[in-house]
Amino acid sequence: MVSFIALYRGPSLSAAELVAVSADPVLVGHVAGALLDERARAGSGTDDPATVALTEGKRHALELVRDEAQTQSAPTSQGATHRASSRQPATAGERFGTPRPEAFCPAPGCGKRFTPSRRLRGDPQRFCSDRCRAADHRARRRARQEHRAKGEC
Repeated sequence: MVSFIALYRGPSLSAAELVAVSADPVLVGHVAGALLDERARAGSGTDDPATVALTEGKRHALELVRDEAQTQSAPTSQGATHRASSRQPATAGERFGTPRPEAFCPAPGCGKRFTPSRRLRGDPQRFCSDRCRAADHRARRRARQEHRAKGEC
């Protein structure tokens, strides 16, 4: 399970805008610990059993998040770098160290293995080159025309 911290800023709670999100285990653990300390100082000001149960449940959840974040914040061998100062946000795959997938070009006669480029919008890359994409389009169009010529549609 992934825990993350979101930072909002605005003139009011309803008008606040998202400023930053982080899944850094050190930061998550620190914030969970600070919230636990804050709740311990505030104490429970009610005798309502439902509110007490809710408060205890939240305290237990924060303890679990803090402990999990501390185990995850151990140094890793990958040496992942933070991109806090970078203008381009890290993708989920980069944040979690997931290798980029490989694909096979479905164009007729190709079948070449390639790593699809990253895309922000649209469908994922299917072909290894524009030449293969055009060849596949021509083959599918030719098959569709032959199917129509036989009167099967």
